[in-house]
Amino acid sequence: MHVTFKDIVEFALIGLVVGGMVAMLAWADAREHELGISGMSSERILVQDELPGR
Repeated sequence: MHVTFKDIVEFALIGLVVGGMVAMLAWADAREHELGISGMSSERILVQDELPGR
C-alpha cells in the first residue's frame, strides 16, 4: 500500500474536523455546567423561565 500526499491531507482534514467537533462539544458541556442547566431538557428550561418568583 502506497501512502500518497493526498491520503495524508485527507487524514489531516478529517482529524481537524473531528477535533473541532470534540472541542465544540467540550465547550458546550462546560458552558451548560456554568449556567447550571446541565442535564436539563429544553422544555424544562423554558418552563423554569416562565415560573413566577424567578
